[in-house]
Amino acid sequence: MNETSDGTSDMEYRFMPMPLWFTYGPSIDDKGLIEQALAAGANGCRLTFSYGTHELQGARAQKIRQITDRLNKPCLIIADLGGEKIRLGDFLPAHIEIKQGDVVSFCPPENNTDIASMRFSTTSRKLFHQVAVGNRIIIGDGSLSVIVDTVNSNHIGGTAINDGSVNPNRGVTVAGSEFHPASLTNKDIDDLAYIATSPLFDAVALSFVSMPSDISQAREILQPRKMPIIAKIETEQALRHLESIVEQSDLVMAARGDLALAIDWIELPDAVRRIGLAAATQKKPWILATQIASGMDQYAFPTRAEICDLAHWLSQGAAGILLTSETAFGKRPIEAITAVARMIERWKAK
Repeated sequence: MNETSDGTSDMEYRFMPMPLWFTYGPSIDDKGLIEQALAAGANGCRLTFSYGTHELQGARAQKIRQITDRLNKPCLIIADLGGEKIRLGDFLPAHIEIKQGDVVSFCPPENNTDIASMRFSTTSRKLFHQVAVGNRIIIGDGSLSVIVDTVNSNHIGGTAINDGSVNPNRGVTVAGSEFHPASLTNKDIDDLAYIATSPLFDAVALSFVSMPSDISQAREILQPRKMPIIAKIETEQALRHLESIVEQSDLVMAARGDLALAIDWIELPDAVRRIGLAAATQKKPWILATQIASGMDQYAFPTRAEICDLAHWLSQGAAGILLTSETAFGKRPIEAITAVARMIERWKAK
């Protein structure tokens, strides 16, 4: 990175003061609300390339740029790539109740879902070559857990660990296994090529990073533009290669949503601790994400657990906060930003 006149690198300069990113979504898709978000303390925006087209994301970035230029307020825009997301196929009825002990099975994309036998089609064949007996399959954000009993190239069978539900197109995660989604799919490579040509984006976030080579590949695609790359730590494999991933990246993100599904959830606090320690050791900023202030959909301020959680990680050196569903789909996006901005002011490491 080039250095500014005060000796600070471009990347470090652009990411000061502490970033508070909001995720763009239906709940904040309005010029007035974006102005309120910036006034409330947000100084960054995450655009999720998992959804929509280049034209849509470019138009959103342009809208933010116009607002920030008019208000003379900084806003760092992250282009967040989707990575490989394994999902269930489409089916009706759209809500299936599953009881603990029920036998559930999964089949490749070319096979149809059969509700009567609780067989669900998936969007990837890769799943059937990397899942092993004894692995745990998580549906959605934890609406159902299934322990795998049988596996072959066309069938994964298992037993429901808990009462739960299955809905169409929900994500499929395999916890604690060799299975890991790809960080850069063909779509992500196409997205990177577009981002490299646009001056609207300040940084790129890579999903499901598992090896430092994922970051190197992204840098090659972004050339000649030099953009900060944020490595999202959200797989077992990423934790195994954490130090080398941190070394290759400009920032790292403790992406707790998918990470809590990919590992035994009780180990999540230690995983976040390790991410923060690895970042601090290599003097790289790290970002805390997921369910920062979700309680504000119901309450006037974050839940007591959220207050203590955020205060802890801020005092432990988290260098940025990313709000996700709170601003994309939440009922009170501006209030969530206001509350987190207050928390940052009170509890950030001095």
